[in-house]
Amino acid sequence: MIAGLGLLLLAVGVLTWLAERRRNAEQFGGGPVRGIGSGFWYAAVTMTTVGDGDKAPTTLPGRLIGLVWMFTALLLVSTFTAAIASALTVGQLAGRVRSADDLAHVRVASLAGTTSAQWLERRGIGHRSMPDLGSALDAVARDGVDAVVYDAPLLHWTLVAGGHDGRLRVLPLVLERQDYAFPLPRGSALRAPLNEALLARINAPDWSERSARYLGEGS
Repeated sequence: MIAGLGLLLLAVGVLTWLAERRRNAEQFGGGPVRGIGSGFWYAAVTMTTVGDGDKAPTTLPGRLIGLVWMFTALLLVSTFTAAIASALTVGQLAGRVRSADDLAHVRVASLAGTTSAQWLERRGIGHRSMPDLGSALDAVARDGVDAVVYDAPLLHWTLVAGGHDGRLRVLPLVLERQDYAFPLPRGSALRAPLNEALLARINAPDWSERSARYLGEGS
């Protein structure tokens, strides 16, 4: 943002120098480097509303450029301030859990008897057992717990189905790899066609789009 702002100040400085260099050489003259530098300084002090009067356009084009820049600068400063405030607020809200190590210091929930609960127990992380995933996410929304540890695809799906999409988010943390499978009786005739159907679907051109739509990015 700062680099972009610097380029914008430079552009306004160049325009001001082009408009003022012949009729206002005293303030914006002295060659391109000095003149553009004076224009850059004028644009910067005008944007920050701390102009000390040492640089000011005198020509009509220069003053028009200055007038447009004054109103544009007001919007830019307001937007810049709002963006920083929003980023700091989001960072404070989402900064409590950044890695698996942080789970030991926050209130955690999981589903009883699941591999997620077993993962927490193996690491000595105390957690609250919930009857189902919807209840666990509701507890997060009510600030009853800080985080829910469970399978990422099911978390993504339940966020949407439970109306929490946009209010809660799934962190991109992989605590433990787990694979899914369909159990079938030994020697089942469905095994071959089921495998063929799965391979056809996973290798379809739209698989990544479907997976992201229903289960979230990276699933």
